Amino acid sequence: VALNNFLFSQNYNGTGENGIATVSRALKAVNPKIKVLIYQASSMITNNIYVVDQIVAHPDWWMRDDHGNVVYFREPTTQNPHGHPRVDPTVPGVQAFFTDAPLSYFSSEADAAKYCDGIFADGTNYRDFSRNISEARYKKLFAGKMQMLQLAQERFTKLNSGEVWGNAALEDHPAPDTPANVTWKTILQHFNGAFEEMFGSFSTQNKDGTWNITLMEKSFENIIAASNAGHTIVIHLYPG
Repeated sequence: VALNNFLFSQNYNGTGENGIATVSRALKAVNPKIKVLIYQASSMITNNIYVVDQIVAHPDWWMRDDHGNVVYFREPTTQNPHGHPRVDPTVPGVQAFFTDAPLSYFSSEADAAKYCDGIFADGTNYRDFSRNISEARYKKLFAGKMQMLQLAQERFTKLNSGEVWGNAALEDHPAPDTPANVTWKTILQHFNGAFEEMFGSFSTQNKDGTWNITLMEKSFENIIAASNAGHTIVIHLYPG
């Protein structure tokens, strides 16, 4: 079960129990064998009050383009003058917070070990930062992102044999901002498992709403190849 920060913890401010902890505890009470992974986006983590306040308080964490401009997930407004900056995954503080944030939703690390089985990481396979970042620098950012996810996996392995899953460039028609060197082979070595979003506008739908059968076939070929290579793949099916 992947619990989405956007749904369960938007109003969480760092005190009391996060909605994710409440839902996870309820799920485990029904079936202790359920594995609960907490959804986080790898370039902005999530949008609850606590996380955004922590990001805003650390300007050294902020993603900046090659001109020094902050790259935002949400641009500043009159009501929200700081906005929501994206984070730079090469910064050690960001790498640590990526794992610390979901654990902090629980009353203690022991509580987290019982009710949080890892992270469901989104945005791992494409450049969701800025077009004003050079290819050479992006490769360093991508390497930092993979290091961040590897550290998260190591932390959860020690905590409770937990896992980190991510989306994994399983399509042969990657997002326009996916570098050529980013494939399922370079991504999946960092994960316990992966998910592929299919049958929707992200992957296999043409702009006019029709299905692109050729792209579907290529995606399935990669999913089969990754599976045959020993990787666990979850296919996320949803309407366009």
